[in-house]
Amino acid sequence: MSKFNKIIGYAENVEVDDSVLLKKSNFLKELLKDVLPEQKFGNIFVAGCGNGKEATALQRVFKQQVTGVDINLPKSNVVRDDKLNLFIADLNNLPIDDNSFSFIYCYHVLEHVENPLLVLQELKRILSPNGVIFIGFPNRNRLTPSYLNSNLKIGILKIINYNARDYWYKITGRFKNEYGAHAGFSEKEFLRLALPIYRKVIPIRSKWVEYNYSKYYKIFKITKRLRLDDLLYPSNYYLLKI
Repeated sequence: MSKFNKIIGYAENVEVDDSVLLKKSNFLKELLKDVLPEQKFGNIFVAGCGNGKEATALQRVFKQQVTGVDINLPKSNVVRDDKLNLFIADLNNLPIDDNSFSFIYCYHVLEHVENPLLVLQELKRILSPNGVIFIGFPNRNRLTPSYLNSNLKIGILKIINYNARDYWYKITGRFKNEYGAHAGFSEKEFLRLALPIYRKVIPIRSKWVEYNYSKYYKIFKITKRLRLDDLLYPSNYYLLKI
């Protein structure tokens, strides 16, 4: 992981909201049934599991064995049993056999790694031939504030501080991950990375918003018709297949 992974997120040891994690995991399960009704999900890999709570929520919802890794996972949170397997590892070089997982979950992690292309290649390597990857990250083109409906238990002052920092990076022309900003990737940037590696890259940004931000979905639909969605959608989400 690069230096900017230490600025924001689980590496900062922020408390995670278990109820939000469970709700989002349930939404994801329903979304996957909707978009890929024939897809079968077996063992799950969580790329960048933070402190492990996200992996725990997925195990409860999907009822499958879950393996999670994170370079910043606290040693006290390492777990090895038949339901949950959490250990410290670098996403650039995973100690995992090829074709090991039918479902990979990578939620707001790619913007924190030093070499996203290498990570995408490594995730492809451990994905089974008929498997699928769910991946999400901040939308670098967004004008909307971040950390609303977040998994993290952060107060309003921290949300203001994080967003003020993002807008400062934008104003100064340094709104990029490599400068330490929580920027993410635009759709064009991500497609440039993913399309040479994956046979199918399925955008599900609208679907994710429909499930997770139902109160505001009508507003998002209007902005999409006005072709303003790329400025207002806070994050981008995809399903990847090889």
